[in-house]
Amino acid sequence: MPPPMARNAEMYSPQRTHRRTSLRATTPVMDSRNGRFLRGLSRDLSRSGIFVELIDPPPVGTLVDMFIGGVGVGPQILGRVVRIEPGVGFGAAFTGETAAVVRLLHGDVSSTSH
Repeated sequence: MPPPMARNAEMYSPQRTHRRTSLRATTPVMDSRNGRFLRGLSRDLSRSGIFVELIDPPPVGTLVDMFIGGVGVGPQILGRVVRIEPGVGFGAAFTGETAAVVRLLHGDVSSTSH
């Protein structure tokens, strides 16, 4: 499977502080409440957060480890669920280093961040 790539088309909403870039990639999510891995698919990301499509999203406030591109493939990024769309997915704000996100926005998913 080829590595995920951010598309050039950027989305912007006046209520957001950073532009969002479309990114379709397998994104396993580890739920901090129980250590369980959930199969997600990223939809878009920005310097401050990501939206992950997931049928049964964790509740708002849950800490999550996200592996964009797959475990051991792309960066591991920590976040906190800030909104959910039941049956669709969740939005998470990044809680740690965002250097890996900047690399993703520029199409580089070869290095990992912990």
